[in-house]
Amino acid sequence: MREVEDFVKLSRRMVVDVALLSGGMLVGVVLLTILFLNPTWGRILRRTYLQSAGNATIGSTTDE
Repeated sequence: MREVEDFVKLSRRMVVDVALLSGGMLVGVVLLTILFLNPTWGRILRRTYLQSAGNATIGSTTDE
């Protein structure tokens, strides 16, 4: 009976951990999406992301 109680406690703790982790990831994705869609912050983020990804020529507005 003791093993069952320990398992229930552990599974509850795991459920809480998974819920917090997935909730935090969801909040992070939403915040990044908002920042990418925001005109000023999105431009800065896209520029740094594309440069770090090696695709700086895509969508760049540099005068040649």
